[in-house]
Amino acid sequence: MDLIYAIFSRNFIVALAIMVVMGAVYELLQKSSAQTASGWESEMATNIDGFFQASLTARSFSGLNNSVAIKANLVPKGMLNGDGATLKGPWANSYVTLSPTSSGMGFISTWVDVPSDACATFARSQSANMISINGTTIDPTNNAAAAGIAMACDAGTSSSTATIAFEHDS
Repeated sequence: MDLIYAIFSRNFIVALAIMVVMGAVYELLQKSSAQTASGWESEMATNIDGFFQASLTARSFSGLNNSVAIKANLVPKGMLNGDGATLKGPWANSYVTLSPTSSGMGFISTWVDVPSDACATFARSQSANMISINGTTIDPTNNAAAAGIAMACDAGTSSSTATIAFEHDS
């Protein structure tokens, strides 16, 4: 009986150690993906703003879409899948859609299928004029913006993904 208990205890400890290591790797990959997405969004916003604003007298983002941004080389290479129209995010099944604002004086990048546990970190990483998370609009200049982002992301719910839209106005 002592032999069985010793074998069981040893195997249990090994299995527990493997689970802890796998959990740590998962956490590192999630944080890495959020950092990757943050860098991509920042680079894309800077490139798009510079391209549509630079030395043009009629400053308008009208006509902006994924294909236009890809053809003008305004998106990071890691977001391309080769079809000339799709921008992929760093998470499984995540993608990004670019569009002009209704006034044409800015643009929106909408990230779909952002894991809920990366949502708040990613949403807080940008200096957008307005942020929408799962349909909740948040003004980043509001004193309660951080709490609003946390509430809209709500990583503790059963929803496993979020949709985040960043509005960049000129």
